[in-house]
Amino acid sequence: MPGLRKMIMEGLDSDSVTVAKVIVEDCADQFQGIKSLVEVAGNTGKIALAIAKVFPYITCALLKLPHVINALDKSDVIKYVAGDMFKHIPPTDVLILKVK
Repeated sequence: MPGLRKMIMEGLDSDSVTVAKVIVEDCADQFQGIKSLVEVAGNTGKIALAIAKVFPYITCALLKLPHVINALDKSDVIKYVAGDMFKHIPPTDVLILKVK
């Protein structure tokens, strides 16, 4: 089962990388005045990571369930918030929830 889980995670990340590229290249003007962003349930946070790298003035975070956050390889570019989106989403200027 670990091999299947890894394959699914990599597939989801691949899709997110494509979406992130479109967001940062084609929608850059939409980020003017944004100070914070939370990606909700974003697998490993590829969209938040891409945005944080292109727009370093935006504080980006990934909100995932605690056991998922604990298992992730983390980057120092974004914040990782352990929580349940059905109970609480941190205050933010922008919320990203990508349909898979």
